[in-house]
Amino acid sequence: MPVELRNAQRRFKLDVRRIKRAVQALLKAVGRSEAQVSVLFVDDQKIRQLHRQWMGEDTPTDVLSFPMDERVLGDVVISVETAARRAPENVTREIVRYLIHGLLHLIGHDHVRQADRRRMNQESRRLMKLSFRGEAEKSDAKRHLERSERSRDLSPLRGSR
Repeated sequence: MPVELRNAQRRFKLDVRRIKRAVQALLKAVGRSEAQVSVLFVDDQKIRQLHRQWMGEDTPTDVLSFPMDERVLGDVVISVETAARRAPENVTREIVRYLIHGLLHLIGHDHVRQADRRRMNQESRRLMKLSFRGEAEKSDAKRHLERSERSRDLSPLRGSR
């Protein structure tokens, strides 16, 4: 499954390997593991230009998608600047959220009608959980370990048995 990533912005450092793995996992999760997709990372100025050119809207946006066909799903364009502004504490997570949104559009999802929006939001939530399941498990294990270490340190009976 060819996944092409191109970083056309220089302001923010991206973990390209992690993002590529996320795209591959997302494609597999939606049953399109053999499809091609390209992802372009840009700044607000570039995405505004593309938004104006292709959608007729002269504003920056978070993500644009350009569907093609079954084998070559299409292109996803993401504004890293917007992701960093909206979620400065976790830019990579926000970028994955945009990736999911763009990929869902590439495979035919839309959010014009309320029922379609509900289905797309449900699938987005499912894919976000899949994308960050390992992190949540590590985080839960770390919290559990920290809690048990604190309780041992605070125990008045520690070492008395």
